[in-house]
Amino acid sequence: MANESKTESIVRSHFSKFTELVIVEEKASDNPRIDKLLKNASKKGFGKGFPDFIISYKNDPDFLIVIECKYDKRITPNPK
Repeated sequence: MANESKTESIVRSHFSKFTELVIVEEKASDNPRIDKLLKNASKKGFGKGFPDFIISYKNDPDFLIVIECKYDKRITPNPK
């Protein structure tokens, strides 16, 4: 499993405990307001952004958590 995949698994596991409070979406959103925000949110500065996770709160839809999974090369050994 790639290092970023391990991080994604941790995020999925964590937020699975809060499904009554949050909506967890991966890479894209079914919410048209969120989709509009992502249209110009690419890491390269233009184009659509596809974050690893988009977390929205059911009772506060204006508050979002956007997660881009990374790993720390200093901690994770290089598998070469």
